[in-house]
Amino acid sequence: ALSEFKHKVVDDTLKAEMVAKYGKEGPQNIPLYAFGNKLSFYRLPAYPDLPEERPEADCVFFGCPFDASSTYRMGARFGPAAVRRASQMTSFNYAPWIERDFSKMKIYDAGK
Repeated sequence: ALSEFKHKVVDDTLKAEMVAKYGKEGPQNIPLYAFGNKLSFYRLPAYPDLPEERPEADCVFFGCPFDASSTYRMGARFGPAAVRRASQMTSFNYAPWIERDFSKMKIYDAGK
């Protein structure tokens, strides 16, 4: 519940936003991702971190935010996040240019 989560928050600005939006008590049930949802590639489900929780997958996307491979051009580390933000505006079920339906495949986003 938000009231329990609110007591764990140390950022005063976030606390003030929560109170302004939901009141002092807040709603009874609110998902914690409402405050800082992690973007995923094409809104795909997240791939679990623990190996024993990982389902069988046809494809798993992961980013590699790494700047050390480019000399004097910092910013490559922001590439995976930029691709995830851009993918929120499109869909990923059917690709007409290759006549392929991806809706039946088990595809996940491993994050990073």
